[in-house]
Amino acid sequence: MKTNSKKMNDQKHAAELAALSSPPARGHASAVCYLKLFHGRKTPDEQLHDWGSEGPVIGPVGITWTYGNLKLHSPDWSEFEELRFVDGLIHYGDIYYGDCELLVAGDPVLRELQRLGREFHDYAMFRSHLPVTPARSR
Repeated sequence: MKTNSKKMNDQKHAAELAALSSPPARGHASAVCYLKLFHGRKTPDEQLHDWGSEGPVIGPVGITWTYGNLKLHSPDWSEFEELRFVDGLIHYGDIYYGDCELLVAGDPVLRELQRLGREFHDYAMFRSHLPVTPARSR
């Protein structure tokens, strides 16, 4: 039997999926997307002697790539944040990631990542982990 909080979380996730499945404003193509971060390191110049750390899977989100900027959109497409790149690495939280993978809902890789207990960040958690920069203060 599901608890009330579990039901509310399931309903919230279903609403986010429905919003992402609807065509967004401004003619963007839409799909339920997830961004998997990996090959993490503590500093941009750290020399890795292995594959680096695994990062979270961010989603569900809308994703656009415009003029070299990777933007992650809220489920209703009303707001977005750009991922910050430093020396070609994605700066997220306190880690710099060398690679990412774009996944869509229903991808068997997502199910496997969930089964393995990989950390998932929804849009609100994603925003809370963005580094503070002079242009972006909280």
